[in-house]
Amino acid sequence: MSRVQDIGSKSELLALTDDLPYVRWDTDPRVEAKGVRAPAGWAAAFVRPTHAHGTAMNLVASCDELAVEVMTDPATSGWLDRTGCTGVTIQTERAAAVVAALGGDLGDFVQWEWMVTTEVPPAPRARVVDLPEEDAAEITDFIMRENPRTDGRPFAWPGQRWLGVRDAAGALLAAGCRAHTGAGHPLLTGIVVRGDARGQGLGRELTGALTRLGLSEAPVCTLELYSDNAVARHLYTDLGYGQTAAWTSGARP
Repeated sequence: MSRVQDIGSKSELLALTDDLPYVRWDTDPRVEAKGVRAPAGWAAAFVRPTHAHGTAMNLVASCDELAVEVMTDPATSGWLDRTGCTGVTIQTERAAAVVAALGGDLGDFVQWEWMVTTEVPPAPRARVVDLPEEDAAEITDFIMRENPRTDGRPFAWPGQRWLGVRDAAGALLAAGCRAHTGAGHPLLTGIVVRGDARGQGLGRELTGALTRLGLSEAPVCTLELYSDNAVARHLYTDLGYGQTAAWTSGARP
């Protein structure tokens, strides 16, 4: 008999996951989830729709054994089919065991991190300006040229606020967005600095301005980055971001 049970509310999910910051600040209040609690610990899977990567399932667990149990339970597979999940996002420390149990190849997955802060950074010294929706095509061309991996999609959905830095001729030197998590809290995305303008502190100034904006609206501000971006991680940590959640994502095996 399966030990995996439906989780009826976000409050139940928070209780099961020992109030993980990622679950609290990123997850939609209407989240669909399944989980198990056992003497060995706990595990939970929950649906997370995204704008850039479709609908994914996130998996968190206190041990490999229960993570694998939840993911290989037949009811989980049927549930993921029903909710339209095409991807899986697994806590990086559990990813090797889970992907192996599913018959996948860890080399097909990417690693990324989520961070959160409550610290308001200093006011920017650079001239950070609002970028209106009329600039969407220009911003899109800029961020995709300078960082094709970006998840930024300028004004592709409501609630985005884009900031940037321009040179004396008006050309973009940096751009970034304050969007929102599924829980409605600020999420920074699409932060890009032009290649020939890097090393001048513009990324720090822009991220600081976006963080100040986010914290003027909510008690926390969050962001995401690819795990191989050590420069960005150092910058964000220096600005007060922490409580990192490390993730491994890919298509459902």
